[in-house]
Amino acid sequence: MIEKRKISKKTAKYFAIMGVMYDRIDKHRKGRNKKVTAELAAKFQAEMPTLEQYQLDTIVSRDKITLLTGAPSTGKTTALRIKYDSIPDGENKKFIVASDTKAFAELAAEIVKFYKNEDIMPESFVDRNKWLNDYLQNATEDKSSRRKIIDYYISYHKIGKDKSQFVNEEAYQKYIRFYPPVSLQGEEMDSYAHVEIADFLYMVGINYRYKEEFEVAIMEPGTKKRYNPEFVLPEQKICIEVVEDENAQDPEFIKSVQEQYAEVGYTQIICYEKNLANGTLQINLQRELIKNNVTLSARSDDELWIAVLQRCPDIVAILSQSLIDTFDSVLSEDISAEEVVSLNRTKSKTANKNYKRNERLLSLVLPAVEEYRKQVIFDEYTIVREARRCLAGEVAPLEYSYIFIDDFQYMNSQNIRLLQAIMQNCDSHLIVAGSDWTAYNGKDAANTSFLQEFSRYFSNGISYSADKVFNLPEPICENVSKYIKKDKNRTNYRAIISKLTPKAQLNDSLKIVDLKKAQDFTLPEDAKVLITGLYEKDEESAKIFTDKGYIYKNIYDVDEKYDYVLWMNTRYVNEPYANPVLHENNVAELINVSGEIYPGARDRNMLCKAAMMAKKVFVLVIDGDNVADEIGEFIKDAKIQ
Repeated sequence: MIEKRKISKKTAKYFAIMGVMYDRIDKHRKGRNKKVTAELAAKFQAEMPTLEQYQLDTIVSRDKITLLTGAPSTGKTTALRIKYDSIPDGENKKFIVASDTKAFAELAAEIVKFYKNEDIMPESFVDRNKWLNDYLQNATEDKSSRRKIIDYYISYHKIGKDKSQFVNEEAYQKYIRFYPPVSLQGEEMDSYAHVEIADFLYMVGINYRYKEEFEVAIMEPGTKKRYNPEFVLPEQKICIEVVEDENAQDPEFIKSVQEQYAEVGYTQIICYEKNLANGTLQINLQRELIKNNVTLSARSDDELWIAVLQRCPDIVAILSQSLIDTFDSVLSEDISAEEVVSLNRTKSKTANKNYKRNERLLSLVLPAVEEYRKQVIFDEYTIVREARRCLAGEVAPLEYSYIFIDDFQYMNSQNIRLLQAIMQNCDSHLIVAGSDWTAYNGKDAANTSFLQEFSRYFSNGISYSADKVFNLPEPICENVSKYIKKDKNRTNYRAIISKLTPKAQLNDSLKIVDLKKAQDFTLPEDAKVLITGLYEKDEESAKIFTDKGYIYKNIYDVDEKYDYVLWMNTRYVNEPYANPVLHENNVAELINVSGEIYPGARDRNMLCKAAMMAKKVFVLVIDGDNVADEIGEFIKDAKIQ
């Protein structure tokens, strides 16, 4: 046992003296910094009187690591840009937007060149999209791979939603209206559960009649309406009923229907829509058919493949997009295929309704990931990994004095690890800004966990919170301010808006136009105009303006202001993708941590960005019959042109 010894009084006295000395040094240093920063703040405040305190604090901060967080439209990027511009050009400084993978690849290429003297330019990277398309084309020609695609399409690809996933019948019917369920044989059906049954029957070679009058007149209880089964299998003498769940129908009525079927030699099979979500609808139907001695004769792969292509000619394109999304997630996180499969097999994932679909989709995409890694030496992700390897154990410092990262919520863990390696290697400053008011919602969505755990990645930094919303038309500005207040843990965001009355503000700086009448909306000939949106359907709708010569840019690509900005909003409410199939066939969420704070916040972020790009007038072009939530929140009482 080691004996513990007390420090002698003489030694303790010297330690105490040293402690006082360091306290004085620290106090003097802080006092000097306070004086210097106050002078800098006064200088910037005189030049730019509209700056808020948190912007000034960020600009004049001399800390090695500075983080500025807050809602969209709170001036975070402005603060970063001013601080960047205030640093003399002689200093080695970098400004990178977190979502710009090419910029990180260029930074990584510089590091590799510095340490290994290898000149690897991003222009020489493999075209991943072309590689994936070629891979898929070969897969469709290979019989075993084609069989997997057919099975995936029929069983999992277009699973759709059932009534239980909607707040009411009206919302469900709206979903069905915008995304009608269509079977492999081209029949438009009442629900995706019906499509699931129809496609299975077609796949196993069973002929059926859908929604046709049954030979026995059965009346619904309490009505004069004739009751008919959803599916009739005339050759097998079977009627298939589809109900929401066990409690959806009166048991006595179901029993009487069963008896009347039996009188004419028919057997009743009941399928439950609730099984659509958990992936057991077809399994249960198959079990019931076999129980009733029905012979299942699967159609040939060639016949099914022709049917799939006729019904969904873009199936290869959709799978290609799924591959792209999965590749981006797997490569940006630098994890193996085995790790992805393990993530999908955790207890929480196996209980998820999408578990089986994810497993089937992973069996299609992960072999492609592994093949890609074998063939490709460098792309925008592998160059980052190579740069990290170069930095490991190196003592020769890099010459990066200042590194600025905007939209930090879009960082991936691969690039974060590169930043960590740079910070350990050289004596540089890291200044970042990010929106902690966002959601993991669809493609390219943000992950706020990087902001929430920033101090774990980069310790001993200082953080400032942006709490004022500005530079937006009043109706949007007030809405953003109120929306943020819903979170009780947040500070009170204060909207900085013009002193115009709401009516004047709406008439002068914000206009709302219905898509059906947008053709008649006129714009000044001498105005600088931008048409922008977020989804593919928005770009399609923008043709009424682009055909007149106006330019369209996706909101992510907009980096300058225009006199008039027209925001196209034509997506279905609450659907993160313009094409819901892409969302349902995206396994990226298995890999990325979901940082959802507010539903649909990504759309609100982009709406705010679009509004900020307008110098004079911001125009909302909406489908009056299909208004997205973030638009509907503040146009309830507005007059739509």
